[in-house]
Order: sequence, then C-alpha cells, then structure tokens
Amino acid sequence: MPVLIAVLGILILSLFIPIVIYFSYDDSGLCVKIGYLFFKRTVYPKTGAKKAKKVKKEQPKQEDTFLQKVKEKGISSSISEYASNVFELLKRIRWLLRKTFVKDFVLRIDVASSDPGTTAIEYGGVCAVVYPLISFAYTLTNFKNPRIEINADFDSEKPAVALRFKLLIIPVFFNIAGIGLIIKYITKIKDDNKVKSIKLKEV
Repeated sequence: MPVLIAVLGILILSLFIPIVIYFSYDDSGLCVKIGYLFFKRTVYPKTGAKKAKKVKKEQPKQEDTFLQKVKEKGISSSISEYASNVFELLKRIRWLLRKTFVKDFVLRIDVASSDPGTTAIEYGGVCAVVYPLISFAYTLTNFKNPRIEINADFDSEKPAVALRFKLLIIPVFFNIAGIGLIIKYITKIKDDNKVKSIKLKEV
C-alpha cells in the first residue's frame, strides 16, 4: 500500500512539473527543443538528419523560406503574412494559451534595404504589424518581461530576424482545460439535440 501511494504521489506531482519548449530562429534557421526536468531533446532540426548530411557530399545550402519571401515581397509584407497566420492560430487556441507561460521572450528585427526610403516605409509597416500582434498574444498568455527590438538599419541592405523564447506548459492545467472543452462540446451537442427535438414536435 505505501508503494502504491508513493507511485500515485509521483504521478500527481509529475502533472505539475512544466514541459518546456525552447524555440529559436535566426540566420542559421529554426530550432525547437523540448525539455522536461533534466532531459532536453531537439525535435527540429532532427539530429539524425544532421548526421546524414555529414556523410553525404556537401551540397549547396538552401536558403531559408522566410528569407526567400523577404527577397520576393520585402520584410514588411513577409512579416505581415506570417503574422496574420499566427493571429488566426492564437484566436483558435486562446483557451489553451491561458494555461501557458512564456519566458525569456526576445524578438529583434533589423529592417534594411538598398534604398533608405524603402527602409523607412518597411520599418513603419513592420511596427504596425508586430506590436499589435504581441499585444494580442500578451493578453492571451502569461508573458514574463518580453524584449522587443525593431530597428531601421540604414547602413545595411540585408534584413534580419532573430526570435527566441521558452514556452512552459503545465500538464495538469492542460488536462483540466481539455476536460472543460470536452464538457462544453457535449453540452453543445445536447442543446442542439433538444432544439431539434422541439422543432420536430412542433412539426
């Protein structure tokens, strides 16, 4: 019996230990890691893929998708496109985000182009997109001291974006939120069935 109680205690305690997702993006590409207690694992890019690339002959490095879009459409339009997708995603999972914590959030965007006038216009466009999106995200989740820098770099022709943060997910809160969502869904189905039955009786 004491062993069973100890096992149950450990299981319950594990539900309150946060799962940490480490997200970073810069010129070298995207990196996502997941950590729990003392364990940390890279989920993207996969380590196996890196080893396979070392064995193969060196191939020309493919340019990042985001950087390709920046070249084609400009940094303002590219960030606006990504921001609209993120905005829609945040609206869909807002109930889930309220149970998460964001720490060490750092975003740096250097707006640059070959023409100073274009740089100034792009800078204004980026600010108009990024700050409202961050404000919206701030109301949905628990941000801890975010650092945001958007600079107009008139001395460079190459724009740059760097982003990193830690997302803390506490399993027990997610379980409670999931159960609440299921209950709401079942209640909605019951209410819809009641409305249908009332309409059939009236007919």
